[in-house]
Amino acid sequence: NEKDFAAITSVLKKMGFNPLANIESAYRKMNPSAILVCQGKPRVDIFTKIVCNALILTDSMADRALERKYGKLSVKFLRPEDIILFKAITDRDGDLDDITTIIRRQKPDWNYFIEELNRQHETSERLFCLDVLGTIEVLEEKEKIEFDFKEKLLDICLEKSILYLSIK
Repeated sequence: NEKDFAAITSVLKKMGFNPLANIESAYRKMNPSAILVCQGKPRVDIFTKIVCNALILTDSMADRALERKYGKLSVKFLRPEDIILFKAITDRDGDLDDITTIIRRQKPDWNYFIEELNRQHETSERLFCLDVLGTIEVLEEKEKIEFDFKEKLLDICLEKSILYLSIK
């Protein structure tokens, strides 16, 4: 929310982070609330409400998040499936690399991934399932990764496309 956004942005600025001056078009399309950078530290992309003009942080994502405590600070990290979903709707090569790393190092729960994809479409006006399908196909070809859930994903894309066209 906006209050948390202001608080974390303030803390990061006190740590030496500054807003990124020139945002590439691929990043602008994702509509971040802020992109903060600091020499020698990882870049921080902050989104409030809608991420990449399509997805929201759902209650199910928040409930499944992994909590870690660092002194008085408590941080919740999204599950691998949720990170993959967010990264699968962008056009960035770096996100493809990140997805590949997540898949190879962890065992994503693809049933949950599909459930969350459907849940997200209940509130989105964008057919981002087509972006996810495109990402999956690129990873199959480029990284030789097999996705057992691809048939389900194709069904979702067909269903959502028909529904989308019928209301247009």
